[in-house]
Amino acid sequence: GQSRFRDYLIWADESGHPVFNNLCYTGQINMSVKPTLNSPSHRRVVHNVSQTEIDHKLAELDNDPAVNSFLEDYPNMHTKLAYVRALAEYFRWLDSQGLVMTPSELLRDNLTCVFNSEATDTATKAKHTRLLKTYINTYLFQKGCADAKRRLVAAAIRTFYQSQNSPLFGAYKFAETPADDTPSAPPALYPDDIRKVLAAMDMQDRTPLLVAWQSGLEIHRVYRLEGRIPPTGRLDFPGRKGHRESYYTFVGHESLDAVKSLAGRRYHTYATICMNFRDTAVKLGTQGLLKNPDPRSWHPHALRHSFKTEAEHLNVQSQVIEFWMGHTQGIKWVYSHSSEVHPEDITAAYKKLEPALSLLPDRVRAEEEFTARERTLREEMDRLHAMYLELRKEVEAARTTHPSLPKVG
Repeated sequence: GQSRFRDYLIWADESGHPVFNNLCYTGQINMSVKPTLNSPSHRRVVHNVSQTEIDHKLAELDNDPAVNSFLEDYPNMHTKLAYVRALAEYFRWLDSQGLVMTPSELLRDNLTCVFNSEATDTATKAKHTRLLKTYINTYLFQKGCADAKRRLVAAAIRTFYQSQNSPLFGAYKFAETPADDTPSAPPALYPDDIRKVLAAMDMQDRTPLLVAWQSGLEIHRVYRLEGRIPPTGRLDFPGRKGHRESYYTFVGHESLDAVKSLAGRRYHTYATICMNFRDTAVKLGTQGLLKNPDPRSWHPHALRHSFKTEAEHLNVQSQVIEFWMGHTQGIKWVYSHSSEVHPEDITAAYKKLEPALSLLPDRVRAEEEFTARERTLREEMDRLHAMYLELRKEVEAARTTHPSLPKVG
């Protein structure tokens, strides 16, 4: 499981008890409410923070008035719980270092070190800054905490000092995780590997993944479509935060056919699709059929990255790619350069990209070549027919002038 300070993902057994209690969960989970597909909570059970949890952490800090005063500035319950947890963990660490003080005593000790020490005694003045650096950059790092959590804890502690008029002395510098200790990013997916994995999956698993790959959309937006894709293949979306203009992307003919073949049946749940996507890749990888069998790579969001990579390989304009993906920079650029980039140009660029994102690229290319050849022949037929009509008019006009001419067949 994973947790963020805004939403908490709780794994529970059938009796409603949390399987992992590292989130300090003290309430109960209502297992009678079953989240369903396309409902706001179909992917997670949201843990609503209660005042009881905050009071429990405050009790660890002896309900210190300085902490209570600090938390009054944050009406959001999730923020309160995150900050009081950070402070409680910090004071437990201080106790282990032999510095047994209440939060109020800690603030007074910092003021004494900063203002009652000699002007040249920077070591004493920066005592609490060194403590914070040691806790964040050494203790939490060795404990394996991610950079994001260490930053949040550091911000909570520094803000606590600052808000209670006991600012830390000296510069505080956050130490990033060394590159050698940072897990390497999973390798990118190959289009041929994606085709093999999608072809081996069930239709209800494959369809949303295929739509995501061919459109560059986030998987949650694919779920919101609920299979409602226009026959034209163009998907329009309203403006996002940061811009008010709408944007659109496309899906290929294979996605349209797949959605149609489902005949109204819903996709499998997001968790099921993620698991089957990865498991299918692992199975094919053990058989030596994939260039990239790394399980970390096989996540639905990687299809969005593949969409961008393939578009870049075909030299599609970078701003058009950003526009398809719904990025603010691309949308603003397309609308500010509307005299240079027309909707027909964006559609033509996607038609060039579609074969690279198809399960059967050779078939798509052959169909496109056939369509282009058919269009050329029809245009030639229309041109010849127009010439025939013009010649017929000329002959009719000549026969009117010279009645002895034979009639036109």
